[in-house]
Amino acid sequence: MADALEQAPQGQEAVVAWHRVRALEGLDGLDVPRQAAAVRALIRAGGHSLAVGASKEAVAQLAQAVALLEALPPSALRDQLEAPLRCAYGGALLATRGPSDPDGVAALARGRAVAEALGDDDLALEAAFGLWYAAMTASEPSAPAQAEAMLALAARSGAPRWHIVAAQAHGTSAVVAGRYAEGLAALDRAVALAEAAGEVPGMLARLRDPLVTSHGYRAFSLWFLDRDADADAAVAAARAHAGPDSHPLTRCAHLALTALLHRVRGAVSEAAAAAAEGVALARREHSPFWAMTAQSTAAWALLAGGEPERAREALIASRDAHAASGAVPLTALPVQTDLVDAATRLGRLDEAREALARARDLAASRLSFGWATEVERQAARLALRLGDEGEAHAAAERAVALARAVGAVPLVARAEATLASVGHRDLAGLEAYVRGVLARLPPELHYHGPTHTLDDVVPAAMRLADALGVYGLDRDVLRAGALLHDVGFVVVYRGHEAVGVQIASAILPRFGFAEAEIQRVCGLIAATRLPQSPRDELEQILADADLDVLGRADFPLRNAALRRELQETGQGDGTDWATGQARFLRGHRYFTAAARALRDAGKERNAAKLGA
Repeated sequence: MADALEQAPQGQEAVVAWHRVRALEGLDGLDVPRQAAAVRALIRAGGHSLAVGASKEAVAQLAQAVALLEALPPSALRDQLEAPLRCAYGGALLATRGPSDPDGVAALARGRAVAEALGDDDLALEAAFGLWYAAMTASEPSAPAQAEAMLALAARSGAPRWHIVAAQAHGTSAVVAGRYAEGLAALDRAVALAEAAGEVPGMLARLRDPLVTSHGYRAFSLWFLDRDADADAAVAAARAHAGPDSHPLTRCAHLALTALLHRVRGAVSEAAAAAAEGVALARREHSPFWAMTAQSTAAWALLAGGEPERAREALIASRDAHAASGAVPLTALPVQTDLVDAATRLGRLDEAREALARARDLAASRLSFGWATEVERQAARLALRLGDEGEAHAAAERAVALARAVGAVPLVARAEATLASVGHRDLAGLEAYVRGVLARLPPELHYHGPTHTLDDVVPAAMRLADALGVYGLDRDVLRAGALLHDVGFVVVYRGHEAVGVQIASAILPRFGFAEAEIQRVCGLIAATRLPQSPRDELEQILADADLDVLGRADFPLRNAALRRELQETGQGDGTDWATGQARFLRGHRYFTAAARALRDAGKERNAAKLGA
């Protein structure tokens, strides 16, 4: 029977293990050879289960092996069994519970200690990789040092295959620590070695294919080094290697990492798509850690898409999931930073302050891709919302300095734009001027009077700006455009936008607006002309704010005012009013997601009330 079990075909490891364990039943005492054989069979069964993605089964099989092992007396045989068992069990725990699971880390640490005592470099390196992986995935500052130790172990082993994993660990750690050029060089080496070797050593490495991981982190380093096209090529290479035949955990990690990269780049639709696919796959594969990681990016996509309330709820859920898991993944700092942004947009300023304090603590204590610069950018935007231009300027300067220190070219550009937005434009003076102009509007402008600008359009534009995270210079330009968008009515009814542009060009310099900013304000005024055709986000916001009334409860009252205005100014076209207005409402679409979320339902109700 024993010989038959040993000769069982591949794929029957669980059956062999079951028979080996059953063979222990009914024994009067400890039979060391039989128990050792059962441990070996369970290790093989657990390794096979882990390799095919059956992580829960692997944990159960290996936990049973641990229990049998611990009943064996101390001996050389026990040590020879313990080293591979602890490594396999640690890997299975990291796969099922998450890369920072303390029991998994403890098992790997024990496995490494036993392997080193036995002089087994292969197992020592496999355990070292698992321990580094746990530290790096948890953003631990010790990860780079662990990667350096792996390089030394790989050199001592003399096995070329282990240089692949060590180079990948070194490169990944350097990128996450903000040393992009160093990381890129190490990752390029890992890719070259892996492609030449054609194999991946060790169970843990198979769960996280070095080629997929190396290309993924190459994409991060290339983007930070302002090599966007090369970053796209690296993403495509990672995707090609993370195909359906790769291990499920490799694919889960790849999708979560890809979503995070798109989030860092600000690519909303791509981040949302990768995150959704990653969440679905991780749930199917019973990998809560990677589901949690991808969900963090999905929450940011809601925020970037102009849904701060839903984003805030999702971000809080992600933050709480991190806390419950005991992990601090690479997404933890972006989540905390996004909470600052969401709370600021929603006017929850005390909450934003608390989130900022936590984000700064994380930035100071964890690896973060150089994300500390984004924390300070959000600090500047929060300070602007609080009316503290001095702190906004200081935070923006810190953001620039941090981005320059790590050489992250795109982050430098973002930080410098934030710094430039902290200006001294006299919006109070501009509003006073506009109030004076609007007071001279003809009395027959029952709709396009001061109320439309000051009580409708300006507040609506600011609401959308809050929802979409528009602060600083962009917010000032938007407010100026909203204030000035109808001043041309003091001169002419039809074509008033062109007159408004002339007025804006003439008066804005006295209120502290630079020429480039004035041109943007003029573009905003022009964007309100019907049919609307806004060219950028600010123009979309103002176009939506100008027609905010379409979805409001006071639409019937304001619509009656517009009808009276058109009649008294001779602008009517003879079309049945209710039919024409219903057609307009049903054919209209708000440009921003925030406006659609806020007003689409009301617009449908208003169209229905018109009876068409």
